[in-house]
Amino acid sequence: MNKLLHTFFFLCFVISLNAQNKFTYIEDRVFHTYNDMIGYNFVPKAMEIPREYDEDLNAGEYSFGITRANLYVDGGELKGVYNINNSDSQDYGFKLVLMNARDPTSLGHLKIIVNKNKQVDALIFKKDRDEKEIIFFLAQTPERLIEREEVYFTDKFEIKLEATDSIWNKTIRPFFVVENKFQDRLEVNDSTSVTFIETIKITEKKKRVKKKKKNKKEELTEEEIMMEEDKAAMKALGLEDEEDDPKENIKLKIDKSYFIEIKQKLKYDNGTVEDMVWNYPIKKVVEREDEQAEPGQNRYELDFTTNKGDHIYLYMTGRRTISSMQFIDRKFLMRGN
Repeated sequence: MNKLLHTFFFLCFVISLNAQNKFTYIEDRVFHTYNDMIGYNFVPKAMEIPREYDEDLNAGEYSFGITRANLYVDGGELKGVYNINNSDSQDYGFKLVLMNARDPTSLGHLKIIVNKNKQVDALIFKKDRDEKEIIFFLAQTPERLIEREEVYFTDKFEIKLEATDSIWNKTIRPFFVVENKFQDRLEVNDSTSVTFIETIKITEKKKRVKKKKKNKKEELTEEEIMMEEDKAAMKALGLEDEEDDPKENIKLKIDKSYFIEIKQKLKYDNGTVEDMVWNYPIKKVVEREDEQAEPGQNRYELDFTTNKGDHIYLYMTGRRTISSMQFIDRKFLMRGN
């Protein structure tokens, strides 16, 4: 089951890397460090050579996919695999020193321009030291798409958990998935959701208890003496009163079960779509706090132990809002990460 999901997300990245039919938007992702870019595929909307020309691009006409060792460039004469010899932080963002995998003497670079919100605005690519720099601009998210996704996806500061057990019976809809360092932006039509389920089963246990008879030596009240005399009189007339029904002692047994459920639409090459559901029974939950966490970093962690002994981690901000979730084989990010 996990292998199937792993293969699916890996194929999603490969397809997006080689045949991307949608732009990546400036607001899609926040990059706190260069490592956050590993596995990301940038698809720009426009390109420009300063003082020479500029043009708008079709979705997927150019793309830049970053892995730990290589930069994969698709589009025109720039297409190729470039080794990343070095990566450095700069005032404008980051700079990758590149070497053409087919020609070690060909050295170039990729400058990644980051705005004040830690989002990527543009990429400046130079294929070789003798070539000119080409600027690739990312697009802003269309207003109509923002409105649609605000309603559906879970934002980083949207769901607040006052206590550990506040998570149960809540549903989150992640915006990004990271699978083996490959990142993929989710769509509303993917219908991806994670639900924390608490089930309660109440069982009644009935124990019949006979009415306790009084000891003859016990002193009877005047009312009880009269009742005994009435019973004796009725017995003498052959009109015995029926015995009181034994009392029922009812005890309630409450059993609680916990699950984490993932729902996802899988899209296959033949065009068919299948609704998939994965369930993880949860045995224990432990909350931890990182008191050294800096502003903007995750401060709280919920550690879910499954019945198989695997661990699932949910991370919260300093405000105790859900930021991300680390599963056994993948990571989900809320919108705004």
